[in-house]
Amino acid sequence: MIHTLPLLLALPGGPAPECAAPPALASPLTVAPRDITEDVQAAIKAFDEAYSAWIEKLRAASEDEREALYAERPNPGKTCTQLLELADTEPASVGAFEAWRWVASSGSDEQAARAASSLAQHHLENEALAEIALGLMYSGTGVAEALEAMAKGSPHAATQGCAWYALAKILAESGDAARAEEIIKVVLAKYGDVEVYGGRRKLGPLAEGMLFEATRLQIGMQTPDIDGEDIDGVGFKLSDYRGKVVMLDFWGDW
Repeated sequence: MIHTLPLLLALPGGPAPECAAPPALASPLTVAPRDITEDVQAAIKAFDEAYSAWIEKLRAASEDEREALYAERPNPGKTCTQLLELADTEPASVGAFEAWRWVASSGSDEQAARAASSLAQHHLENEALAEIALGLMYSGTGVAEALEAMAKGSPHAATQGCAWYALAKILAESGDAARAEEIIKVVLAKYGDVEVYGGRRKLGPLAEGMLFEATRLQIGMQTPDIDGEDIDGVGFKLSDYRGKVVMLDFWGDW
């Protein structure tokens, strides 16, 4: 008996048989973004260890040896540069946030300004931004734009209040007393109950002190009167010495 095998042929110009369809191409692999968190943590740890080692050497040194050791104090600038470069590779990541947080508190004014700008651009949703914003008040006018962006763009009242407060402090110290006073009044009206410094303080009393300084303690203004007792327990007022040269020495002991 002769068996015949059917042949499936594609006729010219006709559709190809279903079984002859080419296999589907595999989709290209998706490359996950690199996690920079470990690299960031390693860079910070390396600096912390170097600084701790320097402190130990300083404590063990004599007075004469300490003078030379002060020149060997680890400078965070190099670590900040490394962290800024790392953060720029994955700006939306947790690692980038931690890198910029560290730079904002440990870097030069220029480095802090770069970190603040990046945080305002990529991490407005992060609630930890409030603490960072408050610390930026010591970083000079270069962070002013970023602080305003945080105050206007963050969805969190704490971040808004801290950013406005820090911006007011910078403006007051740079000579823009009018705008500083305007912002301080906003902080008092809207953010007075915001807790800062781990819940130990509130923005309200801090802003009141800043407002008093801005409106009563500037050069050329009359000094507010002081009513108290001298070291012998005798009562006096500062106004008793009007017309005389007086040196005021404020100090505290904690």
